[in-house]
Amino acid sequence: SVLLGSCLRSTPQIARIIRAGSARGVSVLASIAELVAYSITCAYNFRLGYAFSTYGEVAACWVQDIALVALISRYNRSGRKRLAVGTVLFAAYCWWLSSPRCSIPILRILQ
Repeated sequence: SVLLGSCLRSTPQIARIIRAGSARGVSVLASIAELVAYSITCAYNFRLGYAFSTYGEVAACWVQDIALVALISRYNRSGRKRLAVGTVLFAAYCWWLSSPRCSIPILRILQ
């Protein structure tokens, strides 16, 4: 039930942005900050082999924040080049967190 609630956390905001065709008033920086934090939490739990049920709600919020950042970028007309660079940087960041190159002690500090 917690996972279900997490899956619906940003649904109203996402629907409102799509319906209005605008992301005015929605903070892209706040969404990116959440995305960074959720990425660390998911990587930490995944790398330590914890059951998905212990961090699944965070993963659901992570997916929704990706959708929010994409919608904000689209409706704020951030530019394709800027969005592409941000996407590549975020993918590299997630890869690093999930790889042995980011040690468990570092993940613990970031956590």
